[in-house]
Amino acid sequence: MRKLVHCLLFVGLVAVFNPLKVAAQQQTILFASGQKTLSVSGKKQLDALVAQALPYYEVAGYTDSDGSEEQNLLLSQQRAAVVSDYLKGKGVASSAISLAYFGESQSINDNLNPQIKQQNRRVTVVGYPKIIQNLSEIAPPAQIFSFSPNQEIKFTEKNDIAVEIPADAFKTTSDAPINISFKNYSSKLEMILGSLSTTATDGGLLESAGMFALTALQDGKPLELQQPITYTFPKRNDSTDLDENGFGLYVGILTKGADG
Repeated sequence: MRKLVHCLLFVGLVAVFNPLKVAAQQQTILFASGQKTLSVSGKKQLDALVAQALPYYEVAGYTDSDGSEEQNLLLSQQRAAVVSDYLKGKGVASSAISLAYFGESQSINDNLNPQIKQQNRRVTVVGYPKIIQNLSEIAPPAQIFSFSPNQEIKFTEKNDIAVEIPADAFKTTSDAPINISFKNYSSKLEMILGSLSTTATDGGLLESAGMFALTALQDGKPLELQQPITYTFPKRNDSTDLDENGFGLYVGILTKGADG
């Protein structure tokens, strides 16, 4: 078994963020020089994207450097509008499409010859299968445990981490029940949004495949820890039991006891 004695109480996250767009699908639609008409191949690309029934699309139009900046800005707008109209004609709601246009200002190459200029005469369409509006949609669910202040408590959370909290582990002001919130962060996104990190003895950041956070509340107020909490992890199968990132995986059901 592996044990960790916890002497600091983790605190929650307060964050302000924009909606997150997850796992995008993208198509780049190319256009003939000076034209805003969709080609047969462009329509097939859009049909493939629409067939995925994605809830949100970002459409952006661009041009090469031929012509004036004013003409190219207008042409990029027209190209983006043509693509947007095609999506609407296929049943995509107007509210599910955002439209932008940039003229020649965001070329992906130097426009030196006709072959590479064509790559700039484009509309990119990015479809998103999920838009996250609130942290609660991706935050790990909290596991709640309640007990009296003078009560020793032992529990095993759903990922088989055993937690031992001695009696009078927290500085309390009443005899009201203590509520423990335990969150297990199993993805990098969850850890980033949870502001969780690990550091080496030299202060450098360490990469982790998983972390957890424990918060204790009494009457809705966070409590300060005055005695150590012990966590016991299930033992690993063997040294070759690694995940796809090369991290060790702990598996199996924990057997609790005085020896840990």
